[in-house]
Amino acid sequence: MGLGIRVKNIKSALGFGDDDNVGMFYCCSTQSARSFATSFSRLLGTDREKLKNMSCLIACAYDIDGYFSEVRAHAPKIGYNKPAFLYSSLLPTLQGSHVKISAWIYSSAIFFTDDEAIVREKLERAFSTKQGGTMNTETVFQFLRFFMQSDEGFEELEESSHRAGRRKRDCEEGGKETEEDELTKALTRAVQEQVAKFQKSRGEVTDDYLKGLMTRRLLE
Repeated sequence: MGLGIRVKNIKSALGFGDDDNVGMFYCCSTQSARSFATSFSRLLGTDREKLKNMSCLIACAYDIDGYFSEVRAHAPKIGYNKPAFLYSSLLPTLQGSHVKISAWIYSSAIFFTDDEAIVREKLERAFSTKQGGTMNTETVFQFLRFFMQSDEGFEELEESSHRAGRRKRDCEEGGKETEEDELTKALTRAVQEQVAKFQKSRGEVTDDYLKGLMTRRLLE
């Protein structure tokens, strides 16, 4: 794969330039090994011809599409099937929908280690005008779409928000504030529920279960 991918293609696909280090360029070809079943003979068996005909489904966010699009372009040249893609969307930061969440910025994200009080504090600080936040309805609904489990509940909130937007501002200002508060509260409840569910499941993972899961073995 490294012999087939051209530097100019990496520059175009990933936006790299002449000042970037050589490791960033070569990373594309080394990552591509995971796109082929022959890299997992300890899990999938040693029949190489069978493995070469086994296709791969890559679940990824669009921001790393450039790595694997080059793999798709060159896979048939070395006798492998092109991998398929399942794209996931990215959550925005709590500060706005124009950038994605970063694990390096504590206030930009809700972490699965956060307790209920921290979740509430982060969301109110970001979206509650009473706490100095800025109500960004678009960002709130992006989070609700991800965390809220009830499609009916989500649609009701969305329709309610649309109705509030159509009201005349000069006579419905109080209603607008109430609507923003309700959105923040609904988001807080939805996120708290999912974080608590994750923490409960994680707490039930034992060392023996983890060992069994991580033990190398052929998948039947």
